[in-house]
Amino acid sequence: RRLFVLGRAVLQQGRARLELRVAGKNLQSTGYAVGLTAIVVEQIGWWPEAWNVILPFDNTGEGQPGYNAIYPPEREIKIDTTYLGKSNAPIRWQTMRPDSNGYLDLRTLVSDSRNNVAYALVYAYCPRSGYRKMFLGTDDGGKLWVNDKFVWGENVARSASRNGDSPVAYFDAGWNKIFMKVTQVGRGWGMYFRIYDPESSVHYSLQPKE
Repeated sequence: RRLFVLGRAVLQQGRARLELRVAGKNLQSTGYAVGLTAIVVEQIGWWPEAWNVILPFDNTGEGQPGYNAIYPPEREIKIDTTYLGKSNAPIRWQTMRPDSNGYLDLRTLVSDSRNNVAYALVYAYCPRSGYRKMFLGTDDGGKLWVNDKFVWGENVARSASRNGDSPVAYFDAGWNKIFMKVTQVGRGWGMYFRIYDPESSVHYSLQPKE
């Protein structure tokens, strides 16, 4: 017997249908059989219900220059401060909620949907310290810091996949700072993020609580 990971899916409340299709076989094979012994369903973790976001900063130029540009939120987190963003327009932190599948669609907050940079901030409470895997995807490129330590980065042009990347980071017992940067070239712009949490013990907040 062998265990195959067929994929990951977000199951909605109620019944879910699983369909297994046999598409073909090796032409030199004299016969074949397919059996399904068991299905393992695992809750890998929920996404934050809301994020602090600030946008847009500029990403105009060849090779996504905004990916390596260090804008003010990378130097300091001051939620009540106004900064100068793209085209010197004043921008502030605001609250944004993902859709029902966990996707944070950043395009909905801008009229200029090309060559942008956004930052997203949330805090995660973990009951105990240790290394944890995360599942994330960005459209286009992105960077991730956990407790101000750089964990992951991809300077790419792509669509966001819910489980596209799975970096690992050390989390403290208590509140942990999750800070992301998301770049955009054109069209789509957004992100997925969640911490692997089969026990449902991780909680998120827009700011650390006492």
